[in-house]
Amino acid sequence: MKRLSTIMMCLFAMIAASLSADAQEITITLVPGWNWISYPNAVSMEIGEALGDFIPEQGDIIKSRYAVAIYNTGQWRGSVTHFTPGWGYKYYSNRPETVSFVFSAPSPQLTVTTTEPTDITTISAIVGGTVTLPENSHVFMCGVCWGIDSNPDIDGNHTTEETVVGEFTRMLYDLEPGTTFYVRAYALTDYGLVYGEELSFTTIENSEHDYVDLGLPSGTLWATCNVGADTPEGWGNYFAWGETKPKDNYDWSTYQHCNGTLSSLTKYCSNYSFGYNGFTDDLTTLLPYDDAATANWGTEWRMPTKEEFEELYNNTTVTWTQQNGVNGRLFTASNGNSIFLPVAGYRSYSNFFNATYGYYWSSSLNTGDPSYAWRFFFYSGDYFMNNEYCYRNYGQSVRAVRSSEQDTAPMGAIDGKFTINSDGDQVYFSQGNLQYQANTDTWRFADNQYDYIGSTNSHIFIHYSGWIDLFGWGTSGWNSGNTYYHPWNSSFYHGGYYGPSGPYDLTGSYANADWGVYNPISNGGNQDSIWRTLTQEEWWYLMQTRTTSSGIRYAKAQVLGVNGVVFLPDNWSEDIYSLNETNTHTASFSSNVISVFQWPTLERAGAVFLPAAGVRQGTSVSEIDNWGYYWSSSSADNNINAKGIYFIDSRMGTNNASRAFGYSVRLVCDVQ
Repeated sequence: MKRLSTIMMCLFAMIAASLSADAQEITITLVPGWNWISYPNAVSMEIGEALGDFIPEQGDIIKSRYAVAIYNTGQWRGSVTHFTPGWGYKYYSNRPETVSFVFSAPSPQLTVTTTEPTDITTISAIVGGTVTLPENSHVFMCGVCWGIDSNPDIDGNHTTEETVVGEFTRMLYDLEPGTTFYVRAYALTDYGLVYGEELSFTTIENSEHDYVDLGLPSGTLWATCNVGADTPEGWGNYFAWGETKPKDNYDWSTYQHCNGTLSSLTKYCSNYSFGYNGFTDDLTTLLPYDDAATANWGTEWRMPTKEEFEELYNNTTVTWTQQNGVNGRLFTASNGNSIFLPVAGYRSYSNFFNATYGYYWSSSLNTGDPSYAWRFFFYSGDYFMNNEYCYRNYGQSVRAVRSSEQDTAPMGAIDGKFTINSDGDQVYFSQGNLQYQANTDTWRFADNQYDYIGSTNSHIFIHYSGWIDLFGWGTSGWNSGNTYYHPWNSSFYHGGYYGPSGPYDLTGSYANADWGVYNPISNGGNQDSIWRTLTQEEWWYLMQTRTTSSGIRYAKAQVLGVNGVVFLPDNWSEDIYSLNETNTHTASFSSNVISVFQWPTLERAGAVFLPAAGVRQGTSVSEIDNWGYYWSSSSADNNINAKGIYFIDSRMGTNNASRAFGYSVRLVCDVQ
């Protein structure tokens, strides 16, 4: 946002014209002395003709980069004779007051059109636009603005495309189900900022579907019918792997994630031999907006992984049977519950094959040959997971799963469990760092784990209308006898933060000094006493002692360009995403560079990211994106310091620091 605003200010400092796409007139304002003006018209024009009825003052000057003209005795004299489209000029006005004139110019052939949104799912949509410009004109930036309010603009959510003239498209993802969004294409050109017409679309609502609890070790719940079917024996829809809509032709030429062939993959490619121009992205599990179950049924549903299919048939009795005249496999659990998967064949090109076999996609890529994906295959004689001859362009069935209702993270939490002590107690982490708005006394979690406020924390004060996320220790707003207990306090005096006298933690009788205990978090359940801050001992156990399925506890990383640390949940599998230099406190942030397309895979599997958001001292904020400092609820052995954790590019550990420092806060809630 800051970068875009800077670009626009620089451009409009020179482009002083006001122009709409269909305007016939361009107004120029002149102050006494020198002015930058532009000539953004489509055609070159002689100076006198372009100025129309405006009469310059004797001695007015126009300068281009290479030439100059002076207004003398009623005419312009010199080497500047014409205005050239897209050029900037200096104009010296001898008038003592500000004046305006209107360029006499034909309407430019400039249009910005918003494309009708398509491929709308529960959480995503394809949007776009078209930019048409006069010859020799330029596009500096273009894209689509979007939001839940009408007339979205580039001060809000917007995409930034490559500089193009013509058509462009972009997928919007991580949208809220059942919500209306407004979109407008925009283009920043040498004619100014122009918007297309406003359109709207509504994402599909989460839908209710029946499921069965088979008592599986993971608690995974299985849907009773295929996606697109209404009954357990219904075949339902057929999907290519990673696509969310059925279609007529299941060919590589129509496959969404390639450039026409199995060896030109453009997404989900772990082997450069199969990637378009050697492309790889190391994505091995479908992202939510490429998951046919999530896209069609809602955010509670997803396609099962390879491991979840194996858990299904390894923990049930599997029989070949017939249900309402349809052959298939029945999976019966020890608790007496069961699900039925019908044989539904598959589709290739425009043909249908093998109605005596069952082919069910998992969400897992075959990493050895990424033109294949893992599927569950069965017939009357056998059943197993298969990764051969299961090309991603085939249309196959999808049976959805969801997490156990008793095992789902609460509102505002990341769905990953982390053990924090030798007793085996576990916590969920909040969806982002804690933020506070002083003038409304509102607490919230950041929308994304990689979000942080940064330098504008320097505006901290009692009536500040912006958001802050760097806090002195114990500044929950609860008065425990100290002087500086409000989240907006910026005093350097460490002894005034969180008393009483003595080394008391933000626990027990003094737990209200903990931000999460004392305050309702607006997007985290909106009740007090749900959330809390980890003790330093719990932070240390999480980082250095905890036992996990993969052996990995953390890794330094850059997530969407933001430096920080990724913590992996107890049940993390290396098959989800391969990380470098794990459990290594001396690693650099660049050890793992995780893109906008890769991060949702990690987050969906429960990964937690702590951004390096810097530190505040008084109202001075420093080392943003290089230092990460996070408070614990533990006091040091005096009234001066408190304990926390820190990480920089080549170091990581626990520390004691002045309570007056402004550190980040990431809250947790206990797994019940």
